[in-house]
Amino acid sequence: MRAKLFLALLFFPALALAQQSPSRLCVASFRNETTTQFDLPKLRDMLVSQIKLGNLARNKRLEVLPLNGDTDEKAAPEVRDNHCDFVAYSRLTVFRLAGRAGTPTPDSLPSATRIGPYEKLKPEQIVPGIQFTVIRAQSGIPILIDRRFSTRPFSGESDFVALLQPVSDRIQSELEKRLLPAKTAN
Repeated sequence: MRAKLFLALLFFPALALAQQSPSRLCVASFRNETTTQFDLPKLRDMLVSQIKLGNLARNKRLEVLPLNGDTDEKAAPEVRDNHCDFVAYSRLTVFRLAGRAGTPTPDSLPSATRIGPYEKLKPEQIVPGIQFTVIRAQSGIPILIDRRFSTRPFSGESDFVALLQPVSDRIQSELEKRLLPAKTAN
């Protein structure tokens, strides 16, 4: 009898974990704040694919779904219908290089209407970047606000494709903190 009780206590937590449904991360379409046209659904799908290759998705702790909307308002019906736990919003932008050091400044150049036409800057002064936010769908509270930018001058869509892996890694890292049990010190 004790052996059966021991086995039940040993396997019940593992069974409960195995039956947990995965959390859902919904990835909104990219918002383009540059003056160049890009295939935004393709970029979103590439980001979704990269996140699906991560540890959480491979271990069935995270389900990743694409959304068509690119803002809270536009994506809200899809977020609700897909029962998303987290939502990732991203926007393509460019940054001005600071001085001779070649590091981007905090002041982004997201649109010609806010800062004037950035085309007047020298091409070597402009680098592409992706600003991204992951929120808890139920509360709307951000769990991650970050950006990644290239170290090379802006040349086209391939610059943004190269930034997708660092964005994916950062999103996965933040979600792992929330979805995986904390390791206990022995």
